[in-house]
Amino acid sequence: LRGFGVGVGTFGKQTETMEVHTPEIAVARAAVLDYFESPMQKKLDKIFHWEDNFNLHPGRGLIKWLRMISREIAYSAVNPHLLLIDNCPESSMLLKNYPEIRCFRDITFYWKYLLNPDAKAFPNSGPRQPKFVRMQAVQAWQWNAEEKGYRVDSDLMQGMRCVPDPSRLSEDGRQLKADEQPTHRYPSTATPSFFVPPPPLRTEDDAIYRANLPSFDDDDRTVKGAKASSMLNQRDSELLISFLTVPYIRVPLVLNFFASEDRVHKLASAKLRLILDSVLFEPGKHLPLNAQQVEPKVVPTTVPSLLGCAYGLLLNELYRSPECICSGVLSLVDSALALDTGSVCDDESSEFNSSVVIILYVIRLANRVLNYVHYVVARLKHYEKLVDTPVREHPPDNSAVQVLEDAQAKLSEKLCGPITLLLDDYLTRLHEETEEDPEDEQLINRNSRLACDLHAHRLLALRTLGGPGAKALEEGTATSLIGSFVYLTARHTWNKRLRESGQLLFPETELYELLCVQRRRLVRLADGLKQSPLDAMMQTALQVATSTTGTLGTSTDVIDASNRWGKLQGYRSVGRFGIASSRTGAGDQAEDAPTYVENAVEVGDTGLLGVEMDLQLGQMTLRSKHLAALESDIATLPDVRMVLGDSTMQASLLERAQYRRRYRLVGVRHEVEFWPDGHASCPPLSDLWERDYDPAELFDSERWLPPLFEPVRKSFFDGPSPPPMHFMMAAGPLPDNAEVAVLLGLHPKLGGPFKLVYLFRQYRCVHVYECVSHARRWWYSLHFTTENRYCLRELQPSHEPRFNPPPSWFVRGAGQPYPKQVGDKLWSCVDPSREGSSSVAIVRDAAHQNNLSGGRETLVPPYLLHGLLPQALLETHLFWQDETPPGRFNFRRMRGYPKDEEQEHHLLLVDIFGSETVLITGRPERVVRCERMLLSASRKAFERVSAVAGKLEALELVCPPPRRKREEEEQSQEEKKKAAKTFMEDDRIETLASDLVTGMSEEMWVPAKVLSCNSDGTYDLEYMNEWTWVGTVRNVEAANLREKKAEVKGKNIWVFEGLSDSEDDAWRSDDSEEEEEDTGEPQESKKKITVSPEQFSRLAEVLEAKEGTCAAVTWTVEMAEKAIAELKAKGAAPFHDMQALANAMKEVIDAGAGGAGAGAAAAAGAGAAGAAGGGGEEGERMVLLDLMYAPRRSRLHSLAKTLSNVETLANICVWTKDVGRKDPEGYSIDAVELPRLKLTFTARKDHNGVERLFSVDHADLFISNDHSALSPRMVGGIPQFLLLSNLRGEMQLLVPVLPPRRPKITTQPFTTRLVMDRTDQEWIDSLSQRFYLYPIHVSLSFVLTKGLNSALYLLLLRLLHRDYDEAYRLTDSIATDSKLSAEGVQIFKAFAFASDDCHPDCHAVRLKVSLVTIDSGTPPSWDLTRTLAEYTRKLAHVSVTCRLPLQEELQLLESDGVVLDEQSVHYSAELHDAFTLAIVNNRLHLLRATINLGGEPGAAAGAEGVIVPCFASPRTQSSGWPWYQDNTVFGEQYNEAVDVGSTEEWEKVMETDDHLRRELAPPGGWLTCVCFHVLWSSGSVQLMPRLADLVPMHPWVTFVHAKADCRGMDKIAKQFQVEDFPTLVLLRGGEEVPRGRVKGAVRGIERLLQVLTEHVTEADKSAYAQLLYRQKQEAGEEEEAAAK
Repeated sequence: LRGFGVGVGTFGKQTETMEVHTPEIAVARAAVLDYFESPMQKKLDKIFHWEDNFNLHPGRGLIKWLRMISREIAYSAVNPHLLLIDNCPESSMLLKNYPEIRCFRDITFYWKYLLNPDAKAFPNSGPRQPKFVRMQAVQAWQWNAEEKGYRVDSDLMQGMRCVPDPSRLSEDGRQLKADEQPTHRYPSTATPSFFVPPPPLRTEDDAIYRANLPSFDDDDRTVKGAKASSMLNQRDSELLISFLTVPYIRVPLVLNFFASEDRVHKLASAKLRLILDSVLFEPGKHLPLNAQQVEPKVVPTTVPSLLGCAYGLLLNELYRSPECICSGVLSLVDSALALDTGSVCDDESSEFNSSVVIILYVIRLANRVLNYVHYVVARLKHYEKLVDTPVREHPPDNSAVQVLEDAQAKLSEKLCGPITLLLDDYLTRLHEETEEDPEDEQLINRNSRLACDLHAHRLLALRTLGGPGAKALEEGTATSLIGSFVYLTARHTWNKRLRESGQLLFPETELYELLCVQRRRLVRLADGLKQSPLDAMMQTALQVATSTTGTLGTSTDVIDASNRWGKLQGYRSVGRFGIASSRTGAGDQAEDAPTYVENAVEVGDTGLLGVEMDLQLGQMTLRSKHLAALESDIATLPDVRMVLGDSTMQASLLERAQYRRRYRLVGVRHEVEFWPDGHASCPPLSDLWERDYDPAELFDSERWLPPLFEPVRKSFFDGPSPPPMHFMMAAGPLPDNAEVAVLLGLHPKLGGPFKLVYLFRQYRCVHVYECVSHARRWWYSLHFTTENRYCLRELQPSHEPRFNPPPSWFVRGAGQPYPKQVGDKLWSCVDPSREGSSSVAIVRDAAHQNNLSGGRETLVPPYLLHGLLPQALLETHLFWQDETPPGRFNFRRMRGYPKDEEQEHHLLLVDIFGSETVLITGRPERVVRCERMLLSASRKAFERVSAVAGKLEALELVCPPPRRKREEEEQSQEEKKKAAKTFMEDDRIETLASDLVTGMSEEMWVPAKVLSCNSDGTYDLEYMNEWTWVGTVRNVEAANLREKKAEVKGKNIWVFEGLSDSEDDAWRSDDSEEEEEDTGEPQESKKKITVSPEQFSRLAEVLEAKEGTCAAVTWTVEMAEKAIAELKAKGAAPFHDMQALANAMKEVIDAGAGGAGAGAAAAAGAGAAGAAGGGGEEGERMVLLDLMYAPRRSRLHSLAKTLSNVETLANICVWTKDVGRKDPEGYSIDAVELPRLKLTFTARKDHNGVERLFSVDHADLFISNDHSALSPRMVGGIPQFLLLSNLRGEMQLLVPVLPPRRPKITTQPFTTRLVMDRTDQEWIDSLSQRFYLYPIHVSLSFVLTKGLNSALYLLLLRLLHRDYDEAYRLTDSIATDSKLSAEGVQIFKAFAFASDDCHPDCHAVRLKVSLVTIDSGTPPSWDLTRTLAEYTRKLAHVSVTCRLPLQEELQLLESDGVVLDEQSVHYSAELHDAFTLAIVNNRLHLLRATINLGGEPGAAAGAEGVIVPCFASPRTQSSGWPWYQDNTVFGEQYNEAVDVGSTEEWEKVMETDDHLRRELAPPGGWLTCVCFHVLWSSGSVQLMPRLADLVPMHPWVTFVHAKADCRGMDKIAKQFQVEDFPTLVLLRGGEEVPRGRVKGAVRGIERLLQVLTEHVTEADKSAYAQLLYRQKQEAGEEEEAAAK
């Protein structure tokens, strides 16, 4: 028994082109290949050979191995291949006895799977990068009986394979050929043909004789806005490519090619950098063990493996000829340093300039080459210290070793000298830019991101320091190493895929590998330092890590105010250092200054250190909180990106709980609360919902509900998947006049309120809201409607093709009834594009510059407010909820801040609260009030309120609101517990630790938690924090316990740069408070009294004095402060009620006015307020009127009906200045805004006293209701319009410019229904105006067009409405010979929406449009040649009004855009078949002849006539050519296939009794093509019609259709070893011919044609001709005999 082993597979081939930047990996690769290719391994039977075939067939070795194992356990394996699959009884015995087989199977499969060269075989191959967890990689093995192989699935990927899919299609849908399949997972850019179009280049001669070689320009490379010149000229390009054709010697050639001073700047091209990297660091072919010391006998060699290297090309060159490599790299470094221009970035650029890009690239390259040189030198000089394995290469001579040592010294000197200084200079420049403009967040983000790249390159030069034969690691380099690493861990966001989002310029794994190499040396160096050097090193590293750009270097402030650092105690604290104490005064330094002989102090690991450095992790900790970049999973959430952008954010984890992680963001005054999962339950069901919805048991006032809701329920909520939803109703009946009804749908799995269904009686529509869980709070978000016009969220109706038209109640329906699948948890958002249930709550401080609430604000994302506010407001504002208490009706107050203050100048104040009863429903509902005011006025008012609040706090005239009863009870219990010195379960306390650890000081108190209170007065404790290892202690006396004391904030502890006071508090641990000095005063007097957020929100009332029915008069800040001072002087008690404070202040101000009275004071106050606040329009406030819930027959309801003809309610805002009016019909309509159309109307009276809505943009136009003058023909095809009129009676149609779509409906092929796509952002961005005005002719019979674009749009609408006559008439109005605008081009492209219209008149309209725009330079969206052909074919059916004149048709036929033959520039094999070209050519020659005769087609041409060429192509094989010569009418018979469904029919066909066929058979016998097919195979169904077309073309072949699924035919199929269907087998004389089998339907006919071409001979054709002749001869003789 030879044994079994695993084959190396394609590991050697795939790793040939993988860049290896460290020599250790190159040596490890060689060791793996040598092991698996050793003689001992080669003689083993190989198992798990998954790379041999696509279908994962079990090989012979695997079957043999499984049988051997089964024999060991005495198990009879009938089907041994099934022993490897999961969840199968046959495999349970094997996997139970040998559980390690499953691990061995899965690990080996993943190894082979990851070697698959097809990138699309992996789950992260697309643009999205899904994040996976470990358990998702678990494999599930099943047996695929159809493919006779295994099927391997996992949560990562379904149907994993180890080789590319042979049936894979290209991007254009074409079947890939065998030589087009991917061969390498990472294709080498050093291949000569990588950047060269086909045919491929293989030799130097191919490069010499290629006409145009690439210049290797980057696609987006420009120089000051202009396209840059070519990177490489043709000579240099030919030289470089010729070097690449000789892989074995290309390394020195290519390196020295770029090392010259005149070519180093060419490395600004990313393509050339990729080539140089591939040349240097790709290992290339591996030299097998059996080819060692074998020399090629011929050149070029016939054995390519002899040109391989054991350890890669670069190591081979360094061993054999190091001079070329070392000199080339040194020259490249010198040339790169000479490119320095002194600047880091160009103006307004987000990236390094080209010079810095080249310098950084050369630094990377030089450091990587230095790693190789260092490894070779270490191998040769310190061999015994490195590795025990012998080296296959012979060691070089001493001169080569000397060259390597010299190169190592010179490269190290350059990298640690000039290059390090240059990087420091770049960092300094970035720091200075930041200091000059510290408020520019974009600049800070850019410089921080670029500084991360500079620090990463700085670290690369330090990898070899301290290694064998290299320069020792010193304090200065160690400081740089620590500082740069900590800076990266704190500032850089890892695992970014794109450069734009923060990806480094080289793989981040290199930094991790560098840390693993250096951390032992680093820790050893730091442990051996004395106190003063340790302080200097750590403090300087701290400065580097915490500055904005990580500027390297030690400032005098750091030296003079250095903290004393110490090593943390304990064996688990190796490499950890913290601040032991601080010295800031000169006297302290003199007294307590450390010396260079003093040993470093040691610090206890208490978890309370201000700053800690962990050298093993490269991590800095502030006050027990790790400072690092915000996690990618959180930073990439849409809500975070919406508020904070894509920049890297520093954060510290403040709290980690079961459902939440809370982070503090440094420098931006924000906190982020991350909730990984949503609620696992729905909100509690209120007592209000006590009645089941049953259409048969509704009250009389509710009879209007079933016709409206039942179609929706039965269509979407009646199961089976998800299960049917149960709906509830309010207990009482609806009022008779109720306009809106609300139903509640229960969650199918969780059972609570899940859907809210609103039924609108007047609008005849249904809205559906779904419960979502955001930051562990329940919200209802609108996601479905049956009428998108009457909906506050913009939902787009579908315009996808469908079989049947939508029902009448869903013509304008939009949204999904279940946006996401019903799961076991609530989703955080109803948007299907957002995966998962995680959510994030973003909280910003009260001190944030944009916060106008006076307290902390929490972001309310727009998707939570869908259906609550018009979407137009959600798109222009960000809403933040303040800290106003909920109160009785769950009150919430939000402020909407403009996203772009240059475009939007208003602040929105939104109040959400409950109401006792809502008029339209007759039951409690939510009420929303939206008020807007100018942002500038709001800020001034905020400043006034802030000033008054500050005065109140300073004079202590404010006190907190009284506690609620529950709070008082909790405080009372706490005080009683403290007095009795008793503790309760879960209390956090402290206990003496003297009995825990020997030698522990008795004053040492450690944190613990009370587990239980015992009956004898003792307690069971569980130790916490760093004392968790102690575990649980029982029966601790109360005397040894105390309450957890507040932690003392140490003096002069280092504070993070830019840390505000509120942020500084956040860094403190959860239980810590600042220790207050003992001044001898009562403790209460030391507490700072502050205005609560609720009081602040109501403090505006203090600045308003109301007297009787007079209007409010605003007090100035001076008046308010004076009144507050007088109240304090009179000894007034602190106020907790702001209204009481306002009344008291009013009395003071009125009394101070004296004889002038309140009126004078009010007047003075009003005047002063006007001066302070801007007065007039600046402080004007408006309230949003609700169109959605407007009562029937009200003005608002009528307005909603009218405006919905051009816009949805989601983008209509109606405002009134009557802020305090409660009469629903008494308010004024001061502004009607349609933001998306950029239209505004206002209500005012005309000269007749009639109130009308006048356009603000067109002063003389108002909305007219006189639709009687509009004829259906005039407005036909215009789905949305608004009739405008002026005082002279002139009318115009206002038509919104929206992209129209005509959905394809199978059962209604001639539908004219249009759907406006409001989500096409490209269309919207191209528009210069959002609507067109079409004047109506005085005859009221047609509309006029103004401008080319408006005419184009109207023509588009007419064409989509299939009004071909009107469309043809409009074509003359779009005639132009100038270039179309961007708006016109977008409308012109939209004509493609009518591409499915094959009406003859539509072809005529397309041709006319092509003719009138032929000189505009904009090609039409249709193919002109095919359109002309279709027009010609259907010419007899073209209407007279749409028929083109002959001259115009001929002009089109003679234009450049028409394809007449295959040599045409615009020819496409997919579009232009022979039939189309024949029709166009025939029509062209006919029109020329006709026009030359001056007549019409068919007119008399005289006696002689005119000769016109006629084109007719023969039918081609396997094509859909619709015309061919059919001679069956003349008695000719064509070859037909023979259907065989039984063994008897098979034998009859194969053993023919025709004596002529036996007599005239060609050599070897007649050819027979057998097609084995089955009815259940889709491939068979696809192939059979095409095969039927092929049969008549090959009469010398007998075609047999063998039905393999018929009784008895399965034996025939097995006889021919048919496994797949369909299978075509070519027989000669009953025996299969070589290579005569075709499997599968993919390109089956083409492959069969190749087989027939190969095996059909002239003898076959001659024999068939003789057979036909003899058959006709015998038939004639029989006819003559019959006649006689």
